[in-house]
Amino acid sequence: MTFFLKKLCSFGILLIAVLLAADYCLSKVVRHADEPNFEIWRDVMSGEASTDILISGDSRVNTDCYPPVIDSVTGLRSYSCGVIGHHFTIQKIRYDMYKRYNEKPVLLVQFVDNWLYGSISKYDYQQFLPWMWNPYFLLDFFEIDPSQTVSMSIPWYRYHGLSIRDMFHESRQTRRGYYNFDKYRINSPVSRLSDSDLAFRIKPRKESLFRSFLSEVSADGIKLVLVMAPLYGSSEMPEDLCENIRRYFRDISEEYGIPFLDYSNMPLSDDKTMFIDGFHLNRKGSRVFSDSLANDIVNLGLI
Repeated sequence: MTFFLKKLCSFGILLIAVLLAADYCLSKVVRHADEPNFEIWRDVMSGEASTDILISGDSRVNTDCYPPVIDSVTGLRSYSCGVIGHHFTIQKIRYDMYKRYNEKPVLLVQFVDNWLYGSISKYDYQQFLPWMWNPYFLLDFFEIDPSQTVSMSIPWYRYHGLSIRDMFHESRQTRRGYYNFDKYRINSPVSRLSDSDLAFRIKPRKESLFRSFLSEVSADGIKLVLVMAPLYGSSEMPEDLCENIRRYFRDISEEYGIPFLDYSNMPLSDDKTMFIDGFHLNRKGSRVFSDSLANDIVNLGLI
């Protein structure tokens, strides 16, 4: 019996070693997938995202902020470091990793909206898998979602159901985080936002995380500005809701002594030729918005 148990243990150790080795090799391959989130994570984790103006937020950062325009107006480098499909909890992990591996920016532009405190999404979860080998990333992720972290850390099995071929089927590269969605949503109707999309819920734990983030950025000597980006048809958002959202972020900005730039009602908000859908600007719209944002950054003396 003792001999059998020793053999079984030896086999188990060998199997785990093989799975770990296979998982590590697969992770190195997956890191180079042709998807925007993978490319941004690669830049962040390798130190290639170092920039003067770091723009943080969700997918609207990636579609709305066009670095070449911002760079030309400000005379500094910018990087659109949005996390496509995810709200502030994941954005905070992205910032933590940026801070660890990249140069400190001069200015951090943080996008805010009624989705800021949204729940963690399963959207594009595969983008996190290759980085679970990084202990800092793993610990950060475990802190916000322990159960998901465990399932995403099981060697080899965690890639179950993931089509590697689909991740490399065509190039979807970004330009310092900017990603032109136009050709992938060419047939998507530009629609106004639903009532559920317009809901604004403050979740104490996530609000506390956001507030500690603001304090951390300021303590690091980085200038900070909060930005509300344009939404298509924002004039049809219930005015009391729209004003509540503005007031909430305006109060936070005043409390922390940081500027708040509200573009939710800028003229292009009702021009459908500027949007891909109700949430994202197209190539044309991104250049108009980026020019306005960059000029306001300069005029406020933030750089």
